[in-house]
Amino acid sequence: MTEVTRCGGHDGHMPARIVETHHGDHLISTDPARVDVVAVHRWLSERGYWALDRTFETQRRAIEHSALVVGAYSADGDQVGFARMVTDLATFGWLADVYVVEQARGTGLGVAMV
Repeated sequence: MTEVTRCGGHDGHMPARIVETHHGDHLISTDPARVDVVAVHRWLSERGYWALDRTFETQRRAIEHSALVVGAYSADGDQVGFARMVTDLATFGWLADVYVVEQARGTGLGVAMV
């Protein structure tokens, strides 16, 4: 019998490293635990032309199964931006669901997130 070695956790998934930095008054974080899934779903399903009417469960699963998520947060901790990457964390990445709320635009926050 051949022994199989897997990367990452028990399910073979190798999580992205958590990085946090500031851009002006905003915190940018790759910590998935910080993501306000309700706020992300609300913005995308109501304002993101590519995700109009996307269900909460679909959005939750999309975030959960993305290898990398990036959130932008106000000084008060409110979610003001989001992006997710479907990636192998080595050679390929597909950027999806990127947004910055209107009040935080024009500061380079979206560029800083990606």
